[in-house]
Amino acid sequence: MTLTERFWSKADRSGGPGACWPWLGGVDRDGYGYFHISRQKQRANRVAFSLSGKDAGAAPLLRHTCGDAACVNPGHLVPGTDLENAQDREAMGRTARGERNARAKITEAQAVDILRRYTSGQNRRTIAAAIGLDYRTVSDICGRRRWRHLPCAARVLGGRQ
Repeated sequence: MTLTERFWSKADRSGGPGACWPWLGGVDRDGYGYFHISRQKQRANRVAFSLSGKDAGAAPLLRHTCGDAACVNPGHLVPGTDLENAQDREAMGRTARGERNARAKITEAQAVDILRRYTSGQNRRTIAAAIGLDYRTVSDICGRRRWRHLPCAARVLGGRQ
């Protein structure tokens, strides 16, 4: 079996040329497929891009226009930079914010409660003590340095910063 045949045997291309082609081989912890060539582990999307005759050039990464890390359809891959990839992630709503952030210390409801308390006139230290959070965390929420993505933030703050 050739390298090309071996590679494509691990991709589900049954959806046709416009569909995502999920990688059926091994995937890393981030969901990206990998493929071994001469005992060297390669990202499956890079191999797919190369096998399709496309050149990523000096681009540090390949962006998935579909947003699916396991997709190896070369038509869904475009060379790009970290900044462009971050912009794609933001536009697709895949940025880990609020409760989806693994480092979040509070829930969205608690953040809204902090903002409501602040707009009603409570100071940040009082809020921090009442909720049992560090003053800096409460200050960052009230100052819109954290949890600024809340859709109700402008309504809750009512113009107070």
